[in-house]
Amino acid sequence: MRKAQEWALAAHQVGGASQYGYGVYFAKGGSYIIYTDTNNNGYYNSGEGVQTVNLDNNLEIAACSLDSSVLGSASVNSASVNFIPPNPTTKIGSGGASYDEAAVTFKIKNMPNTRRVTINRAGLIYVK
Repeated sequence: MRKAQEWALAAHQVGGASQYGYGVYFAKGGSYIIYTDTNNNGYYNSGEGVQTVNLDNNLEIAACSLDSSVLGSASVNSASVNFIPPNPTTKIGSGGASYDEAAVTFKIKNMPNTRRVTINRAGLIYVK
């Protein structure tokens, strides 16, 4: 997430196309996607991926959850965290709905241990 956040702060250019932000798309499984928002909707869409990051073979994304003071909490299959320059403003969502916070749970396969990475609308990223 830090890479996408840094790209938004630096107004990083990818392929000469107009960028309205940079983000990370999480889905359950063994990878996540760093993307550039080329259509200005604040979410990941097919074709916007810049880099797919494959996790170590023993590591997986076990869960994604979103939280909002208006919409409540939701367990989702995927989530986008988008950083919009120049501030960067942070937009968190899934399925077109915006949320205040996203949490992605990473797990070592066949083990009970997990680590949860959380990001909020202010752009604060922390690990529990």
